[in-house]
Amino acid sequence: IDLNDLNEEAHRVHWRHLVGAKGAALLSAKAWAELQNRLAHVELNSRPDVPEQLTLTLRPYQVDGFHFLSYLAVNRFGGILADDMGLGKTVQTITWVLWLRSQAEGRPQPALVVCPKSVLDVWAIEFRKAAPHIRVQVLHDKDELDVPYLREQVDVLVMNYAQLRGTSEALKGITWIAAILDEGQQIKNPDSKAAIAARELVAHHRLVLTGTPMENRLLDLWSLMAFATPGALGERSYFQKHFDRRKDEKASQRLSARLRPFILRRTKGQVTKELPPRTEENMLCEMSGVQEQMYRDELANAQNMVITAVGKDALQRRRFALLQALTRLRQ
Repeated sequence: IDLNDLNEEAHRVHWRHLVGAKGAALLSAKAWAELQNRLAHVELNSRPDVPEQLTLTLRPYQVDGFHFLSYLAVNRFGGILADDMGLGKTVQTITWVLWLRSQAEGRPQPALVVCPKSVLDVWAIEFRKAAPHIRVQVLHDKDELDVPYLREQVDVLVMNYAQLRGTSEALKGITWIAAILDEGQQIKNPDSKAAIAARELVAHHRLVLTGTPMENRLLDLWSLMAFATPGALGERSYFQKHFDRRKDEKASQRLSARLRPFILRRTKGQVTKELPPRTEENMLCEMSGVQEQMYRDELANAQNMVITAVGKDALQRRRFALLQALTRLRQ
């Protein structure tokens, strides 16, 4: 069904969109009755209590964020938590994981967190502070993945995006209570190996955490939603055709309506006045005598390599060597 114009072009539509579009005009009486029955059982205002096991006190807006995540889970939606940096996406997610585990029948399945390598241990630290009883395994090497051990001894597995790509085959055999992508813009390219591996994960609930759901192009957003709620924005070709604001001035309005049930975006100014604005400070550090001498020697060697190079290809190689040398110095 195409909700924008009644032609023969077809794509997947989420039932929430049909309700918003007054699907009675588009569906048979039987299909509309089934849709209304589904709507009667939906919980648009899910407000569960914060889990007692949480050892931190949430701010009011963080409780609202937890309620948004519980609304997604109760209705079997995936979604995007797109709060500004510093608003506590991590603690809201931990609260949500605790609540999901409390709702599970029998022993809960493990949750998966995929994040940049630089924050692997941050997630473990945050879990220790907010839920010390949760058993967290941080995967520092893909060879550490032990599926039987994971199923029996781990509550939350934390890995980076390179490990997600490298262990995708093993991960296909695991069902997660939740699959969470931190800094989800890492899968903004839908054709990347990380994005493909993420979409192949088997999970009851899916969540993307990012302060920048769209970085460079509109397709970034489609890729995130293709993981979180496949089909909610239509197939890729349909999305690119019908939501390009350069071709249609109402495209942004339609896209906003499509996203509303699945994304929560808040800035610091919207949720709290007490948080200080982000501050940036440039600090200049002088090199020690040995450091400066090593820098001068490395720079002189690299410059000599460029100067003595002959031919275009050799010059490019020397320039590359110079860049490598400068990178080593910075490190």
